[in-house]
Amino acid sequence: MQNQRGVMTCLTEDDRLPFSDATFDHILCVHAIEEAAHVPTLLRELWRVTRPEGRIVIVASNRAGLWSRSEKVPFGSGRPYSKTQLRAVLTQAGFQPTVSSNALYVPPMTRLAKPRIARGFEQFGEVVWPSFSGLVLVEAIKRLYAEPGSVERGLVRRPSFGASPVANPVANPLGDTQNER
Repeated sequence: MQNQRGVMTCLTEDDRLPFSDATFDHILCVHAIEEAAHVPTLLRELWRVTRPEGRIVIVASNRAGLWSRSEKVPFGSGRPYSKTQLRAVLTQAGFQPTVSSNALYVPPMTRLAKPRIARGFEQFGEVVWPSFSGLVLVEAIKRLYAEPGSVERGLVRRPSFGASPVANPVANPLGDTQNER
């Protein structure tokens, strides 16, 4: 459906997105990765439709959070992730994770959903309980120079410029040195 701004929505399979290559600058995936039948295939498709240097934000249920343990809420279905797991999956897909965050610290209880109580839980959770949030958010950039699945780690070595420094005289075939001319 299209509105006056030209925004369209569509329902499609996660391994066959109906967009051409390098279409989007920014992609927001909310709870898509937990429900995907094959996560690497979904991320490969997202990589395909993201422009070079484009950004993607993945929002997923937190593995350690209270929300993912309740079957009464949608967060309890699918496969929850930790920040480390999301970063690893994005790296393997060719994205470079940049920033991660947590959100939704209010436990899944109706009587705690009032604005004042929820705000207090959010502030408390960010300071005292950051790893037990309901959601994990990871932003990543599509880098063309990074190959999917390869992380090169090694020492940077000093360059070798040869055995003799430039200031030393070098003998030429005639027998005289260059500095004597």
